Amino acid sequence: MLLHEFFQRAESRYMYNGISWGQSFSYELDSIRPDLAKKIYRTDCDPFLVSKNRGIGNPQWDRFVAFIHENWNKELPQEEQ
Repeated sequence: MLLHEFFQRAESRYMYNGISWGQSFSYELDSIRPDLAKKIYRTDCDPFLVSKNRGIGNPQWDRFVAFIHENWNKELPQEEQ
């Protein structure tokens, strides 16, 4: 899956499921790339609690986006391929 598809799916989850912006990205990341979700869980770039303004201006959201952009195309761990 391409990175922009991940963002589109997470945004759709937000719009249709009535959960917060950050929760939708956390859940979507966990379902698509659990290896990355485990790396950010409960860190300063975990988007779970980001809810206001779709993350705009939120340092935690900015760290999440930077992490995803940096790590998305890295190879999956051998056992998850």
